[in-house]
Amino acid sequence: MSEENSKLKTLLKEELAAILTPYGAEGEKWAQALKATAGRSVVLVNKEEEPSEPGTQKSNLSRLFGKPLTSGAFRWPRDRQGEPMLFLAQIDCKQLPPLPDYPHEGILAIFKSLTRESLAKGRESRSGALKDRQSFYLHYFPEDVRGDLREREDGKCLPPKPLVAASTVFLSLERCQPLALPEGDDQLRTQLAAWTEKFNRLSLTKVSGVVGPAYDSAELAEMKIIASFCASGIGYSLNRKTDWHYGHLVENAKEYEVVLVLSEADSLLAGGGTGDTGTNYIVMRRQDLIDKRFDRAWLFLAT
Repeated sequence: MSEENSKLKTLLKEELAAILTPYGAEGEKWAQALKATAGRSVVLVNKEEEPSEPGTQKSNLSRLFGKPLTSGAFRWPRDRQGEPMLFLAQIDCKQLPPLPDYPHEGILAIFKSLTRESLAKGRESRSGALKDRQSFYLHYFPEDVRGDLREREDGKCLPPKPLVAASTVFLSLERCQPLALPEGDDQLRTQLAAWTEKFNRLSLTKVSGVVGPAYDSAELAEMKIIASFCASGIGYSLNRKTDWHYGHLVENAKEYEVVLVLSEADSLLAGGGTGDTGTNYIVMRRQDLIDKRFDRAWLFLAT
């Protein structure tokens, strides 16, 4: 943690103490309940690495853009229009700090069509484009083929941004035990929610991606619902989300996890990117994650 972030963390602790001190022993109990919600995630930071020796493989293989490592038999994915997809990112699971149920080895390559519809358009559209599986592609290379993988550029590639992984924690007011906080004290809950969001935003500063995001977010919750719709072959829209006919799909969203959030800008807290770009969300069922069935995952783009 940087010296600046360390000072900010100290200030946040002082802010939390100011909120809870008036409640005495109960306030201390609530502070411990909030601390107990800490969920571990892995953040990905764009950081240039030292040049490697000629003929040797780079030690850090995770990257945004650049050229993917693939096998000789791998065919570069094309979208519905027959155009080569953009290589979006490569995640070296062996270099990630361990997370429960996530792969501890192998390499994940992520591609997407330059015409992949964004959520802003998809929420209001009746085209059903969000469930188009030919507008993105994920491929997992198991560890036993690592030595055979080579960089290639058969499709669209942009200048690489190396990604370095590090562990972090996020807090969640939603994960607080129901009996931990007082009923009816809306002002306290509002204050704690604002403090928790500030804490989590600090953990996202200068971060390009998060593996296994463990923070509360309306966006993450919606991604799971969209995945549930798409997996059922039903186009998602805001109207359908609130229509009781599709209530079972909203309920089934509990089976899904947002396993990766990746920004095409310099930070998840910054906008921008290249073309119709922004933040990419990879969503899949927990069991599919355990089974490394990334071919069943969904990619959604928020701009």
